[in-house]
Amino acid sequence: RLRAILQTADAVTACSGYLLDHAGRIEPSVQSKGQVIHNGVDLERFENATVYKHPRPYVLACGRLTRTKGFDLLVRAFAASGASESAVDLLIA
Repeated sequence: RLRAILQTADAVTACSGYLLDHAGRIEPSVQSKGQVIHNGVDLERFENATVYKHPRPYVLACGRLTRTKGFDLLVRAFAASGASESAVDLLIA
């Protein structure tokens, strides 16, 4: 069903290159009619925002908190690296 939808579509948009490539593997015609349009950010919302100053060096990871994003792997790798004992924090947003 997805292949048929992609095949008959005049244009296909995706929020990432990965997603567009995946669609192209399902239906090869997507490669010629697909385009990546990244998620936007309204910069005006942040013009007067207070800057967060973290007191120590840190690793920042941003994304949807779902298993597919791999935050569980990040937390395990961070713990195994010993970074938390060397005054580096892991911040997840």
